[in-house]
Amino acid sequence: MKFTFAPESRPLEGFTIKRAIYRGGFGEVYYALTDAGREVALKLLQNNTDVELRGVQQCLNLSHPNLVSIFDVRQDGDGDHWIIMEYVAGETLEAAIRRQPDGMPMQEVRRWLPGLSAGVSFLHDRGIVHRDLKPANVFIENNVVKIGDVGLSKFIAPSRRSAQTQSVGTVYYMAPEVAKGKYGKEVDVYSLGVILYEMLTGQVPFDGESTGEILMKHLSEAPDLSVLPPRIRPVIGKALEKDPAQRYSSVAVLVEQFDRAVLGRSEPLEIPDESFIAVNDGPTRTVTAERINVTDNTARPKSPVGPDSSTDRRIPGWVWLAFWAVLIVGSFRTGASWSWVLVNGIIGSGLLLGGHRLWAMISDSPATGSAPGSSRPPVQNRVLHRRACGRRNPPLRRGRHVKLTPLTRREIPLSARTSHFAGSAAVAALLTVLFTAGIGFVAPDFFANAAGAAQLDPAAIGLFAGTSVIAAWLAMATTKLIEGRKVENGARRLVLLLTGCAIGAAAWGLDEALFFSWTDAGEAAFVSIGPRPLTTNDGPTLLGYVMFFGVLMSIRRWWWHTDSFRPARFRINSLLLTMFCAWVLSTIFVFPNAWGVVWAAVVSSVVQLASVWTPPESRRIA
Repeated sequence: MKFTFAPESRPLEGFTIKRAIYRGGFGEVYYALTDAGREVALKLLQNNTDVELRGVQQCLNLSHPNLVSIFDVRQDGDGDHWIIMEYVAGETLEAAIRRQPDGMPMQEVRRWLPGLSAGVSFLHDRGIVHRDLKPANVFIENNVVKIGDVGLSKFIAPSRRSAQTQSVGTVYYMAPEVAKGKYGKEVDVYSLGVILYEMLTGQVPFDGESTGEILMKHLSEAPDLSVLPPRIRPVIGKALEKDPAQRYSSVAVLVEQFDRAVLGRSEPLEIPDESFIAVNDGPTRTVTAERINVTDNTARPKSPVGPDSSTDRRIPGWVWLAFWAVLIVGSFRTGASWSWVLVNGIIGSGLLLGGHRLWAMISDSPATGSAPGSSRPPVQNRVLHRRACGRRNPPLRRGRHVKLTPLTRREIPLSARTSHFAGSAAVAALLTVLFTAGIGFVAPDFFANAAGAAQLDPAAIGLFAGTSVIAAWLAMATTKLIEGRKVENGARRLVLLLTGCAIGAAAWGLDEALFFSWTDAGEAAFVSIGPRPLTTNDGPTLLGYVMFFGVLMSIRRWWWHTDSFRPARFRINSLLLTMFCAWVLSTIFVFPNAWGVVWAAVVSSVVQLASVWTPPESRRIA
């Protein structure tokens, strides 16, 4: 194999080539020294330069112990592009597999996995998919696993998962959906599944005489899992599912389940500390499954309908929706006031919660302190967990099943924040339209009476829907900017106060633009702030709108409504508390009582339902 440049060549100013290393589909790699004596790897791009440069530029400023660092991209005098990278002298995973053609020992397989998981997870957390995971791109030096060749890496937002199918990986490790041009981080899960299969057997699951034949096998044939140890077969089989939705949610989950299958459910799990994952060498902390309450998704069968109601600690959301729907519809049919609805709703909710908690206590297993099959840990285990991790801020170890909440600090790229907000904003607009239509259908007098008209008033509908959309958008935009950051609650509330003032000003502007007239602004303890009135004969003033929305936004923890690490996608308790706050606020500072409560209910519901939510079992931090 003849390379373009011979030893001691200087095609790039400041670098001297010492020897050629590798030639691949994108170019040639050389070992070189800088003029200062530093060892580097130089990659000369020869094919698909645009694809390679795009991937490299996305990863240029990333730094992680388990990724090969990229220092710079330069052009020589001939216009050729060179990538300057960290030089790794260790063995590749491909060479390690070739040394043991019948399969690697399980201990050695597990030695590679933490670093692989950490490096790929770091990319995924930043919205980057590697797309070319294979043994030739994985190295180990001084017991540190490093992933290289990120030239095919691509930033893929949740709303933009399509990509060209040209030059998107090595055919032996290519996920089936790549051929369809629509994919996400699941392709890396699939590739890692192929790598694990090859490490254990010495052979890839799909082989053939041509590229087309191998691709067809990826698309249509099931892998032969009989050559794998029985306990490993379900794990590799799930990783190699044809449907991306059926695979593991991340490479970290795949590696975790692999370790659990190797060790067995009853054995203690060796969970690496962060330092171990970073350098793949050092002490490990052995924690029993009972102590950290590891949830075993394969330990008990899942019902196709859902969790058993006798073991679920929370009241299902449909029960709450049905309860309040019956209460609200009944109140309109009987002519009851909003105060009656709110008071009876709070009392009924308390009775519902109390009855559910009493039933849970009665049905609990006396031997364990929790219901059989429940995912909630027994009291004794929760105490051990708090002692091990601390009550308030447990150490965030990768692989540890600690509770990740909106207070958990984490790095979220601006591109991810923007993408999440854009998708949530579109959903919020649609939900607002649906809620507004529902209110008009269930209670047609709500919009008609508010304007003193005999039929639905377009101005009332426009004011209500427009203000709801603006409030939801501003609430999500503000909280998305502070998500994952270390911000004191006082500062958060100040920001939300200013956001509420902006919402109030926008609502007043809509009111004036639509020439909307109120028949009754309500009664309250305060009708003015000093000499400035909160309402006139035409309805709330600018100060009235600003006061209502500003205080409403500042007294509620809206970041718990929108954070992707919130306890649940939709919490009825948050909705009820927001409605109660709006009712109290409208009775203290004069504001249309019914509109204030319904506005609070719609905005709270829209914000919760539209905002991105990560299930607890899928949460990871960088």
